[in-house]
Amino acid sequence: MHRMRPLLTTLATGLLTACATPSDPITQPVASIQAVVPSYPLAARRYGIEGNVRVHFCVLPDGRVEDVEARQSSGSALLDAAAVDAVRRSTFRPAQTLSGRRVRSCGSVPYRFVLE
Repeated sequence: MHRMRPLLTTLATGLLTACATPSDPITQPVASIQAVVPSYPLAARRYGIEGNVRVHFCVLPDGRVEDVEARQSSGSALLDAAAVDAVRRSTFRPAQTLSGRRVRSCGSVPYRFVLE
């Protein structure tokens, strides 16, 4: 039986600040409160499927996550779905501007699924 080891690299890499203005710039980027580690799908383990997935997502001012999708597929729908589910179940503190206003921000996170 294979042991699974999903590796989670930096959550919320490359966040964008689409809702900030030059006079009220982002001073606190989105932060992960609880990063959920994806479950390695049993069928993917059974068949020795490994891969990398990059998941795009947006965090709303109230901290909810939306627009979650695999932008760079692993080539396996099973791994892609597990990574998307992990981002959906993660919790975030929204980005804030200099004035303290919470704003919508989008970014992506890479996941690497490796069997040992």
